Amino acid sequence: MMNYLTTVWNLSITHAAGIVNIFGGITHAFGIVFAFFVDAFLGDFYMLVLSSIANTIGLGLLSLSTPTFFGPCSDYEEECIGHIQKVLFVSALPLLVVGTAGHVVSLLSFLDQQTTLACASAENQAKAEAECKAPVLAELELEPKAQAPTLAEPERKAEAEAPAPADAKVAFEHKAQAELLFSHIPGLIMVMVVIIVGGILLPYIMSWSVRFGIAAICALTATGVFLSGSPEYKKDVTPEGSPLTIALRVVVASVTKDFQQVTNFEQTYNNDDAQRTRSLRWLDKAATKFPDQAMSKSWTLCTVREVEDTKASIRTVPMLLTLVGSGLVSSLANTYFLEQASHMDSKLLGSIKIQIPIFLIIHNISASASYIYSLPMKCISRKYFAPIGIRIGMVLSVLCCVSAAIVEAQRLRVIRNHGSMSVLFLLPQFVLVGAADGITNGGIQRFLKDQVPESMYGVQFYFRNFVLGLGSMAGVLSVYVVGMVSDWFQHTLNKSRLDLYFWTLAGLSLINLVIYTIVASCYNYKESPLDEGCA
Repeated sequence: MMNYLTTVWNLSITHAAGIVNIFGGITHAFGIVFAFFVDAFLGDFYMLVLSSIANTIGLGLLSLSTPTFFGPCSDYEEECIGHIQKVLFVSALPLLVVGTAGHVVSLLSFLDQQTTLACASAENQAKAEAECKAPVLAELELEPKAQAPTLAEPERKAEAEAPAPADAKVAFEHKAQAELLFSHIPGLIMVMVVIIVGGILLPYIMSWSVRFGIAAICALTATGVFLSGSPEYKKDVTPEGSPLTIALRVVVASVTKDFQQVTNFEQTYNNDDAQRTRSLRWLDKAATKFPDQAMSKSWTLCTVREVEDTKASIRTVPMLLTLVGSGLVSSLANTYFLEQASHMDSKLLGSIKIQIPIFLIIHNISASASYIYSLPMKCISRKYFAPIGIRIGMVLSVLCCVSAAIVEAQRLRVIRNHGSMSVLFLLPQFVLVGAADGITNGGIQRFLKDQVPESMYGVQFYFRNFVLGLGSMAGVLSVYVVGMVSDWFQHTLNKSRLDLYFWTLAGLSLINLVIYTIVASCYNYKESPLDEGCA
């Protein structure tokens, strides 16, 4: 997208990066909104239907927004971008936001539901078959197992060591899950092949309308395949309400009682003997009952458990807000790093060229593989496991910006001498930003699992994505502020001083690391489960 906007639309690098950052930021931020609608109204299946259709239409409009269709001319030049192209492009972006955010929210959850329900269905079918066979065995007057011939000693030991019914149930569920998982492996392999092949082959297609058109056709095909299997999907799971509603009820009930006189704070709605904590005491009013108030959940009365779960979620907000800096650095991979790559020598051997999407694949591989940082840290207490991981990710963000600044400064020196610099010099910064994303996300996910109640984990997970989205949009603000006080940003990359901007981001990331360290040291960690040790 970045290359398309700068070459075809002839937008400045800051304008193009701003569009990409705002698109990515809104996509991350809308996850928590869509999660609310999924939990409260739609359910995962219907959200996937909605997002698949929106994604298909959005890619189709994106393809039609190229000059080939409805344009004043068919050349990929700024003069061929008419009013219709701009309207189609602007209309496509919100649909792509809905499609991407909807898939992020519901896809994995829907697959998990299918696995769980398939196991339950298979178990029920096995029980039903056993019940059907029982009368037949009785009519045939088969001898019970106790009257069978005497077993040999080894066979008797084997029977004694047979798994208990509960163990057999677990083994049955694991077998069903494994069978379902293996049934998905061909599809997962196909997805990976399409991504890798597409990333390598699509850049050789010079027509942008064909590039976007292929993506639209693939989305249409995937949507058709998904909808064709809808009769076989398990849709027994109905929306049970969003945890976000519970948090809102607690806040509303507390604020409402701020304007009313509470006479007895000891009389609380505590139906499950939940322990009350001393932090955020103003929220305790939500569980305090008035003399004439019925003991039932409402927008004026909540249980102690609901209040404590809300407290635990609110306590994590300062920690999550420190991820804004990580989101800002992460957004560089899809914007300025790619623009650097498009202005460097992509030749590898002879006529073989390294295509730009390869670097995004490297970034994703680095992010996915960075979980290995946990292997040498298994001996660390789980209380410190997540904070250390997040700090490592933030340090890598600083190193990424330093590496990008050094490479960009060297690239500008080479250009002034009318030379060319290999695109391979960008490899370290793509690996570093990918590793920073993976390690930071893994650390914050571990932190949320240990510190947030299970009922609120989904909300906090999408709030984390919301903060990362804010970081992506903060990149637009940082460029605007820097542009107001300096002349580092010009219309093209070669006339800009992106290296100085990268040094600025390295300093901001270092400050963000210090702020996180202070916030993490002040955080009151909940008692973690028993450490797993070094085993």
